[in-house]
Amino acid sequence: MTPLCLGRDPEWWGFNHDGARLALAICRRCPAAGECRDDEPEPLGVIRAGVAYSDEGRALPLCSTCGYPNARVGFGSDERCERCMPGLTRWRTDIARWAGEGLSDIQIGRRVGATRRQVADFRRKQTSVPIREVA
Repeated sequence: MTPLCLGRDPEWWGFNHDGARLALAICRRCPAAGECRDDEPEPLGVIRAGVAYSDEGRALPLCSTCGYPNARVGFGSDERCERCMPGLTRWRTDIARWAGEGLSDIQIGRRVGATRRQVADFRRKQTSVPIREVA
């Protein structure tokens, strides 16, 4: 059987590529999907046989809003992907207030749908002050 992806841009099959949604649709209709699935036993960061896999090889769900693979799952109650969920900038005031109230980066992350590291990095950038050299 000839795979439907043959001759198409291979970049589409990267789970975070703009063509990923089209790649998923092509894979779902492909008569050679079984061969593709068997061909790569540990897919990492790609779409195979209609399933998107993270860089760690975990099957990714699709974003409920846009249908693209969603690598943000598990980062809070909002399960939209990075395409649909803008950065933390819109939360600047709330993050500063919550941090001032003593909430941890994990707790803040749960409120805004981000990881602890994303919140910590964001707070560090917002509060960075040039360090003076001591003579």
